[in-house]
Amino acid sequence: MTTYQYQAKNVRNTIFLFVLFTTLTSLVGLTLSIYFKNNGFLIAAAVMAIAQGAFGYFAGESMAVSSANGQRVTQESNPKLYNIVEDTARIAGIPMPDLYTSPDQSANAFACGRGPGRASIVVNEGLITLLNKQELEGVLAHEMSHIKNRDTLTMTMAMVMSSVIAAVADIGLRTNLLSRNNSNGDDEGTSPVLMILMVVSFLAAPFLSTLITMAVSRQREYLADASAVQITRFPQGLISALEKISGSPVPTDNYSSATAHLYISEPKRDYGEKANDSFFSTHPAMQNRIRALLDQDGMLEETQNHSHKN
Repeated sequence: MTTYQYQAKNVRNTIFLFVLFTTLTSLVGLTLSIYFKNNGFLIAAAVMAIAQGAFGYFAGESMAVSSANGQRVTQESNPKLYNIVEDTARIAGIPMPDLYTSPDQSANAFACGRGPGRASIVVNEGLITLLNKQELEGVLAHEMSHIKNRDTLTMTMAMVMSSVIAAVADIGLRTNLLSRNNSNGDDEGTSPVLMILMVVSFLAAPFLSTLITMAVSRQREYLADASAVQITRFPQGLISALEKISGSPVPTDNYSSATAHLYISEPKRDYGEKANDSFFSTHPAMQNRIRALLDQDGMLEETQNHSHKN
């Protein structure tokens, strides 16, 4: 698959996610409408989903940067970091994204935005302190790959859309509690089936949206790692960076659960000895990512040796 084909696929995936999350949100609204016999809940849920989707497209980037307490970086304020990002963007063949640092002392970073020409990279101070220049280049190439491939469009939209489902479900639960209090405990006429359906939808929809977001993130981390090597032509830089990050004991503080999947490593820092990709994790197991890069490094060396012989 070419870069352009992958970018087009991500745009289609974003549209699919938007439709999927809007459908899930509307189903929660439909359950509320049936339970309370008021179509206003369905209309409100659909409007919220569409409005939130538009907000995510146009303002999701700013929201993610703000959640990390990002501070704008210029060439004057941090020439070393700025020049690395500028050079990496040039090699990747995309406009330089807006660059921010977070005061967070964990070794982490993320990219967000709509894609090349409208994207941001946030680098934690802890990452800058921990990594050397080649390792930092590997991490930034990873984030640049997310931008170039338009992964950031998909992941930023998933971040925003998953939150609206939880919000609608929360409104439904609060409305139900309020109506029960006002009825003085009189539940006559309330169908047990509807009650069960409502509770299941409130619990299942946010849970399902979270699983979808996690699955989207896990798949893209492997691809971004591989693409980063194509940019730097030095797999060991990213391999060493991931090894150092996985051994860093400092958890990320300046993030929300909605933005966790954007980071290069899981913000919770609860890796342990996990050797397999967890279905409930926002990221693949670090050992598996490193192993995939080592395999790619071997293939890269074999290709280079073959070209030298010819």
